Amino acid sequence: MASKLFTLDCCFSPSPSLDWMNDLEHEIENAVKTFGLQGTNHKSRGGGFFATYLDKGDRCLNFRVQSDGLITIDLTDPVVEDLVQPKVRAKQEEQNEDAAFASPWGEMSDFVDQLLGSLEKILQKHLGDRIKRLRRLPPLLRGGPWDPYLSTSDGRLIQYDVQCSLWNSHSGLQQIEVLRSQQYGSMLLLDRDLNLAESDLAYTDAITGDGCFEYHDKDVLVLGGGDGAILNQLRKKEARFITMLEIDAEVMLACRTHLRGACEDSLDKLKGKGYEIIVGDCVPVLQKYVADDRKFDYVINDLTAVPLSGSPHDDDWEFFLLILHLGLKVLKTTGTYFTQGNSASDKTAHTRFEHALRSVKPLVEFSRKTVCVPSYMELWVFYIVWKKQEDNDERCKACEKELRETGDQNN
Repeated sequence: MASKLFTLDCCFSPSPSLDWMNDLEHEIENAVKTFGLQGTNHKSRGGGFFATYLDKGDRCLNFRVQSDGLITIDLTDPVVEDLVQPKVRAKQEEQNEDAAFASPWGEMSDFVDQLLGSLEKILQKHLGDRIKRLRRLPPLLRGGPWDPYLSTSDGRLIQYDVQCSLWNSHSGLQQIEVLRSQQYGSMLLLDRDLNLAESDLAYTDAITGDGCFEYHDKDVLVLGGGDGAILNQLRKKEARFITMLEIDAEVMLACRTHLRGACEDSLDKLKGKGYEIIVGDCVPVLQKYVADDRKFDYVINDLTAVPLSGSPHDDDWEFFLLILHLGLKVLKTTGTYFTQGNSASDKTAHTRFEHALRSVKPLVEFSRKTVCVPSYMELWVFYIVWKKQEDNDERCKACEKELRETGDQNN
């Protein structure tokens, strides 16, 4: 069972007299009755009123007037279409990836359109030039076979054009979902956090240096990266050997099955020519590499974004800093460490992380770059970190210098 919530907002200039409100209340009540809705009205102490109307089809209309200049209308309309067909839609997608399937969630029935239109006319009649803004908002989906809503890092709601759910399971470590978007392709969500979509080559390019670093004949360590996109990119760059540490095998299974636009065949085997995927916690593996004095030319941290917590001492921050310290210990003197930051809007998280970078031993230098990742619908920050030294010819390559200067301008 599902329903759509249609909303209509009206902002208006308040009036010292409230006589108009009684007339509005009666006309609204008579109008909704013609649509088969019956209800009750309640006066508020502040001079406004609230009314609830229901019909036999389980529709519910809430009409609220605030005397200080706001009217809100919320109409809940049950969805009666047969929409619980995620497997059917998934099969259609597999057979014809270029087909356009219209999402049913934005559709408005004639009943809803006519009812809201009638209410808009009544508001215009009674408020006239006092109306500052009168607007219908897109409907919200309540219930349904899948959840199309995610939020940005700063808490704004985003509705995705989800066509079907391709995967939904709990691995014992985290909730794994793969949703199919008409615009972004298959999207991987871990604990309802969007990690990567097939459209997001910009993310993979950014976290591997945007083509400004030479991977041929280099040893690379990837932390996380269970979607397989980074591994796939590095294989194409002909790195000498790629070691990938991923804790959740079920994430790789989901991506191998439904995110092949990002990983291609790179997750088909745990070990192949020039690469190996080690399934398990990366911390003990990193500690062993430190003990064995194993070094890498590049370390790519794709485990987690810079934590959003207000405290640098919580578990997320402690883990993030632990990975940073271990990652730098297994990095060659002339090596480079890549990591994502967080949303460009979260200045506090980046300030805190950059403070940590300036305090870390051995001393490091860093640059950052802001990139638009399509499915995120927000700008995202990426960091390049290297060990500080005076004479390092490899660091002076023209393309790397240009990249750092560009990043410094974003600081």
